Amino acid sequence: MKASSGRWDSSLVARQALARFPEVYRGPMRRINFGENTTFRVQADGAVYALRLYRPNRWGPDAINVEHEFMRFLGDALNVLPPIVGVDGESLQCLPSGTCAALFHWVPGRSVQHTLAGGHIGQIGEFLARLHERGRFFSDKDRRVKWNQEELLRRSLSVIESCWDTLFPDLYYDWRGRVEQLEEVWDAIAPEEGYLHGDMHASNLKFHQGHLYPIDFDDFGFGPLAYEFGVIGYNAIDEPLIFRPLLEGYNAASSGVVVTLDDMYLFTAVRAVFLMAWVLDRRDTFEPDELMESAEANLRRVEAAARYLQLD
Repeated sequence: MKASSGRWDSSLVARQALARFPEVYRGPMRRINFGENTTFRVQADGAVYALRLYRPNRWGPDAINVEHEFMRFLGDALNVLPPIVGVDGESLQCLPSGTCAALFHWVPGRSVQHTLAGGHIGQIGEFLARLHERGRFFSDKDRRVKWNQEELLRRSLSVIESCWDTLFPDLYYDWRGRVEQLEEVWDAIAPEEGYLHGDMHASNLKFHQGHLYPIDFDDFGFGPLAYEFGVIGYNAIDEPLIFRPLLEGYNAASSGVVVTLDDMYLFTAVRAVFLMAWVLDRRDTFEPDELMESAEANLRRVEAAARYLQLD
C-alpha cells in the first residue's frame, strides 16, 4: 500500500541529498519504493546504494540519529550495514527544505519472503534472538518510539473509531471491546520488553550465502519483544505451521526470554489493529475498494488471533 506526499518525493530532492555524498552524486538512480519513506536505488563506480528520503513529520532528526546509532551498534555481529557518512561526517543529512536523507549500502541477496519454503524459519527465529540479546546492551530508549499499549492500541482505536462507521456502514465491529480484551491479555502475559526492529516482515530480511541481513530500521524502538513475532504472524496468518519452528528457533537461541504461541497470536492481532489505523489515517490516498479490502483483511487477522486466544 502506498501513501502520498508529492511535495518531497522527487528526483530533484534526491539529487540534492546525493550532493552530500560526492562519491555517488552523479550515479544513475531509480525510485523503487514510495510509502512511509521514499527510496532510490543508486549505482556508482560499480557499487549499488539505497538513498532514503525520510517522510517529513514522522521522526525528527534526533530520533533518526538514534536509529543510525542502533544500526552501528548492531554492526557486523548482526550483518547490519550502517548508514554512510556524508561530507560533514554525519550519516543523517537534512536539507534546507526540511527533508532528511540517508545513504546505505545496497544489501545483497533475496528477500526472505522468497525463501521461506526453503526451511529458513528456525534461522529467522535464532536471528531475532541474537538481535534482541544484543539490544539489551544499547541504552537510548528515551529518544525512540515506545511500542506500548498507548502507541499500538489506544491511538489506533481512536483513529478507527473516528471514521469506521462512515466508511464501512455495513461492516459492524466492536473494535473497542476487542481492543480492551487484547489489553487484558497483554497485561496478563506481561511480555518481556527491549529494543526491537519493529517491522521485521519477510521483505525486510535478505538472505545471502546462508546469512540473514536485516534492513529498514525505520520502526526501531522499545517495547514487547514478542511484537516482532506479531509482525511476522500478521503476514503469515494463512501459514500458521511456520509459527512453531519460528518460536523454537528463537527460544533455543534466547538467553532467557521465552516467546509462546499466545504471545505471537496476541501481537498478530495488535499488529492488525495498528495497521488498520495506519491505513485509515491515510484513507485519502486509497481507493474505496482498497480500503474495504484492508478492513476485511485486518478483521480476519484479529478474529483468527481472538479464536486462538479464546476471546469471547
